[in-house]
Amino acid sequence: MFDAAPATGTEGSDNLLGTDAGETLLGYGGNDTLNGGAGDDILVGGAGRDSLTGGAGADVFRFDALSDSQRNYTTGDNQADRILDFDPTLDRIDVSALGFTGLGNGRNGTLAVVLNSAGDRTDLKSYDTDANGYSFELSLAGTSHGRLRRDRVLFSRRASKGDRCIIESTRQRTCRREPRAAPQAWNAGRMKPMNRSATTTSSTAERGATP
Repeated sequence: MFDAAPATGTEGSDNLLGTDAGETLLGYGGNDTLNGGAGDDILVGGAGRDSLTGGAGADVFRFDALSDSQRNYTTGDNQADRILDFDPTLDRIDVSALGFTGLGNGRNGTLAVVLNSAGDRTDLKSYDTDANGYSFELSLAGTSHGRLRRDRVLFSRRASKGDRCIIESTRQRTCRREPRAAPQAWNAGRMKPMNRSATTTSSTAERGATP
């Protein structure tokens, strides 16, 4: 876990530069420029069209909302973030908060990996749009097409159902089971929480009681 306090921006357009330590850079709103410097960093551009550079080290580019990096092909509004130095052997893209399940054709919860016609940019995009015509999309400078493996992208289905996952550092991803309400069982005409420590005989007798 990082010792350094996060470097945070504002709702305007900010320029955040990291240090040689591993740290978290949070851009928030605006068209931000984030550069992690050396160290294993986490970069979160937030809303707006951001330029993200991890720098040296194994970095994580994290997206917490679909609107963090989006594009509308009908209106021409391009708010897609640009990752300028993605290293497919070291860096990772974290979209685990967005509900996508894997790489694919960009439909039905998958993300497509598309090389542009000039061959100098790789787009990671969904073709499914929201009610306003926006879809999730981000760009990687260079030709990561064909080299962007699934283990370099963190998807939501890596966790078991009911788990909540967070990136605690560039090398550690923690999943915790969310607490659930105790199941209910009928007993003497009223509902009560089931006692998981009860013996099999007691549980059987409760289930057989007349409601």
